Amino acid sequence: MIEIVLSSREKTYNLTVEDPIASAILVTIDDFIKDYHHPGTNKELLVSEYLKFLVLRIDRAAHHHATFESDDADQRVFQKFIGHMERELFESRKISYYCKHLGVSPRKLSLVCHEFRGQSAKNILDERLLNEVKYLLLHTTYSIKYISSLVGFSDQYQFSKYFKKHLRVSPTRYREVKRPVQVGEEA
Repeated sequence: MIEIVLSSREKTYNLTVEDPIASAILVTIDDFIKDYHHPGTNKELLVSEYLKFLVLRIDRAAHHHATFESDDADQRVFQKFIGHMERELFESRKISYYCKHLGVSPRKLSLVCHEFRGQSAKNILDERLLNEVKYLLLHTTYSIKYISSLVGFSDQYQFSKYFKKHLRVSPTRYREVKRPVQVGEEA
């Protein structure tokens, strides 16, 4: 839950938002406003990067709100896992963290994930996190250090090790090879 105070010349509004994804989006907007008014900020670049990040957050919210038709208990566990993963993706990469919140064993979660996605829970989690990271590497100018912090790694070395383990290339090299030349950049 997050409380937000919006002020205009005439009124002040207090909003309470309980949806964690909406809260994350509002915190991002609040960060943008603070950064925008900081002296010496490249406002054009800042707007561009924050818009990209907001699109990413909104995309995550769309995935989170996907619904399932069945009332099957296993399907509900899978749906809850996906929703929880979307909300907590940058908080933990440990399946035990999600199992604790879902009230299921790691084996049960893995069986359910195999049933509905054909992958283990850990593979689903890693794939989702890596998709976020790849997006940030290709569509923002954030430093590797900043991205590693943003996605929940304690340091850049651990982040690079994780990335290289899964993609067999460093984040820097991935960005160099995959990123299209941006306007204003040299080829």
